Amino acid sequence: MGGGTWILLIFAGAGIAGYLVTLVTYLAFPGFLDHVEPALACVAALFFGGDLQIYPLDPNIAPHAQHYGPMFFVLPATLIGLTGDAILGSKLASAFGVAAGLAVMSWVAMRETRRWDIAVLLTGLLAWWLLRLGYVTYWARPDGQILLPAALAVWSVTLRSHRWSAILLGVCMGITAGVKINAFLALLPLAAMLWHRAGFANLVISGVTTVLITFAPFVLPQVSLQGYVHCLSFAAQHGISAEILLRLTWVLPVLLLPLAVVCAASYWVRRVELRHELRGHWAFWLVLLPCLSVEMVFASKSGSGSSQLIVLLPVLGYALLRLAMVLLHPEVQERGGGAQVGKGGSGGVERTQAHGGLRTVFILALMFYLGFIVEGVRRHQFFVPWALFRDATEWRARRLVRTELHEVLESFPPRAGPESSEWRVAMGFGSGSWSELKTSVRPDLIRLGHPYLVEAVFLMDVRADVEELNPAQVLDPAKVDAWLIPRGNTPFLGRNYYPDRELILPKSFVQRFITEWQLAGRSDSFDIWIPKSHGEVPE
Repeated sequence: MGGGTWILLIFAGAGIAGYLVTLVTYLAFPGFLDHVEPALACVAALFFGGDLQIYPLDPNIAPHAQHYGPMFFVLPATLIGLTGDAILGSKLASAFGVAAGLAVMSWVAMRETRRWDIAVLLTGLLAWWLLRLGYVTYWARPDGQILLPAALAVWSVTLRSHRWSAILLGVCMGITAGVKINAFLALLPLAAMLWHRAGFANLVISGVTTVLITFAPFVLPQVSLQGYVHCLSFAAQHGISAEILLRLTWVLPVLLLPLAVVCAASYWVRRVELRHELRGHWAFWLVLLPCLSVEMVFASKSGSGSSQLIVLLPVLGYALLRLAMVLLHPEVQERGGGAQVGKGGSGGVERTQAHGGLRTVFILALMFYLGFIVEGVRRHQFFVPWALFRDATEWRARRLVRTELHEVLESFPPRAGPESSEWRVAMGFGSGSWSELKTSVRPDLIRLGHPYLVEAVFLMDVRADVEELNPAQVLDPAKVDAWLIPRGNTPFLGRNYYPDRELILPKSFVQRFITEWQLAGRSDSFDIWIPKSHGEVPE
């Protein structure tokens, strides 16, 4: 390998190392980065063994309505059970998904080309793509988890057995659809490749497997198919955001530029082999661009963003790998990659041209990405979490709030009478800017078995039905003995994050709470509210 190749490998290694360090730092960080993460962690903590219906039909219990697929909660719920930590377990699920997805793509590149350097370069490019998209690639939401089944789907189409390829692709598409309903669309180019290679019968097998896996979680009593469809209708009301679409127009070219450059270089160096690749796998290439366009539309939905594009990365990486294999045509054949060497005795010259072309391509990509990433760091857009991660005050504040929550729970006096001595404590939201930080520890509360009665994040999505919410279903003293509200905040007087900025709950709800409940005590972070009819006041 020449000096230019080593420069590229160092660049790729820096991307891989940088992304893994970011993952580890996020796991060590004593909190979340986003307001949706703790809400999903609460549902995951109740997924196994809880009595929560995660897709309710009744508007009176709409505080729990959310539109992510049931498959999303399986892994974080399992890890929460294993670790006993609702915050760490939920974060581990996404971190594992994205790290394992990178490992699978590295294995695919190694398996297809028998070149470790190509495997490192592809993995490094994927890591830089992930860094470009930012913390949305590993936060405790569905997007990071999806990377693993998407990468396994890529691996499935490289298998020699058509039947196993069809089954595995179906399983992967079913999991992605079960995590996020539209995510399987990004894998349709792989389904088209399966059809072209293995025939319609295997495509049917893959499709049936997809349907079975997608609907498997709905056999669980806490997962309602009718309720899920009902909750999806809330998400459909958000509409397309022109502002988000405009931002994404700068992201997609970044992802497609390496493909365009490698395709151009292949046309220059190996025109015949490139035509053979495009004709031989025309179904894959024909479906790829429409799927990108559809995912762009979903990513432009109000409240969404570039996180929707993560599922595309393994497919784009595989497309790039196929084009790179065109450039490496003779080399791949010599190492068992299965390509056919062209006629004539010009193998050595062609190999030299291929190496030169490939180095040129990746050096151009290197220059582009270095410039783009440096500019992003300057504007604090790529590594937004690092401003948070390096702030010792932020780490300390989040640890203190979490510790304080447990101290507050221990401060409640034993309850008299034959009932349980444990107070049933719920956490609400408030009106101040610190409300989100202080309530982000609520997964700990749910993990300990306390009631989960209201969720600001999900109420934002179902705001059309908020007026129908029956306060008695949430504020019933028979369900909860005390509410924790961020200190100094007006209870439940938060505003929606969507552009209309309306109140999350109607003022009538807030007024009823203040009428029926009283401020009984305070900690550094929380106000403690109990029913006015309650005879016991926490110390």
